[in-house]
Amino acid sequence: MGDFRINQHGWTKIFYVTATTNDENSPERQYSVGDFRINKEESMSEEQQKLVYILHDAGERAEKVLTAFAVANIGLSMEHDITIILFGEATRLAYKGYAETVHSLDRLPLDRLMGDFLDNGGKIWVCLPCIKSRKVDPSMLVDGVEATTGTVVNDIFIEADKVIGW
Repeated sequence: MGDFRINQHGWTKIFYVTATTNDENSPERQYSVGDFRINKEESMSEEQQKLVYILHDAGERAEKVLTAFAVANIGLSMEHDITIILFGEATRLAYKGYAETVHSLDRLPLDRLMGDFLDNGGKIWVCLPCIKSRKVDPSMLVDGVEATTGTVVNDIFIEADKVIGW
């Protein structure tokens, strides 16, 4: 059995997990958040960008979802303004208790990635018609997540520097 320690790496404030075992012959392994680690030399932009990530998938596509949230956290650490918008099945990601069920090998779980994202100033919006059609009330969403309509979503798209679909 290994233990996990959370550390900071470089100027980006990206967290990674170091897994160690009690077996002295076993090498120490490091996993960055979502297998991403960057440094200042790798950063493409020095100015803040408004980025919008669109997700349509939920836990059945865990690796894709976890990668999107890991990249979003990296964007926040680079001081970009990041918004995630959840449509269709992806709205389940924002239901209270659901994020704890989304895992993938060598990745931090969604509840941790989502919590870090919201705690560090990221914004998550869910499609209001999408949750209504699933008989979900906005009060059933994770704290900090907001339900919205197409008008607001279009305004977010217009104000964004980039809109990225996952």
